[in-house]
Amino acid sequence: MSGPAFPRGATPVARMEDLSELEASAVLMLRVCCDAAAGRPAPARFAGAEAAAFEAVTALVSAAVAGARRPLARHAAECPCVGADESAMARMVAAAAEGEREEAMLLATLIGRPEHGPELARLAERAGLELRRLALRLRRADGATIH
Repeated sequence: MSGPAFPRGATPVARMEDLSELEASAVLMLRVCCDAAAGRPAPARFAGAEAAAFEAVTALVSAAVAGARRPLARHAAECPCVGADESAMARMVAAAAEGEREEAMLLATLIGRPEHGPELARLAERAGLELRRLALRLRRADGATIH
């Protein structure tokens, strides 16, 4: 009998195009933050106006890794698949940014130990709000009409 095809938490559960804009942004930024933590330089585009979002997601990732029940899994930055851990993180970020604190806390317990739930939910809210601000700035820079 062979082992699982993917490490626990990396099993694909969605594709990037299936996610909301905020969730997809969270997954992409999570991947970039993990790459940076592994010694790969962050893209230059995250050094300017995007720095607040990058820093907020980095703080969330650091806390998630520190409080994780097991090693967190992720896919490569360019991969169209979304793993189970990435999906839980993305949904937690979206729920927290939308003011759904109880939902964010529940999702936080899928990622980390229960005592880390409140901190993860708080950091997820900050990350989600910064990602939303970033999306608005980018739309305005592109000349899109915001309603």
